[in-house]
Amino acid sequence: MAVTSEHRNWVADAVANAIEEVYLVDDADEQIGDAQPATFTGAGDRAELSESIDFSIPADTTVKGWRASGDDTDFGGFDFDEPETFSNEGIATLEAGDTYFSYEEVSD
Repeated sequence: MAVTSEHRNWVADAVANAIEEVYLVDDADEQIGDAQPATFTGAGDRAELSESIDFSIPADTTVKGWRASGDDTDFGGFDFDEPETFSNEGIATLEAGDTYFSYEEVSD
């Protein structure tokens, strides 16, 4: 029996409610700067970032991806298709709607 869409929706809602902050990581998987408070919303079988968040990036830093955490739990995150290297200080933005965890049905 496959997992129902209701089950996937419940998981997405539960994760969305548990996430408290997000942060960016460099090419060594180290956190860049401070984590930022974040709100995620359950949207069908996805937990999506509700509002875009800007991060200050120091010069000579490669931004590899993002991670999420809450209540002492690391939820992981994703690496970008193309890491971005900042030669000078700059701003990186996690876009609402483009930043999410997806709970799609997978078959064997």
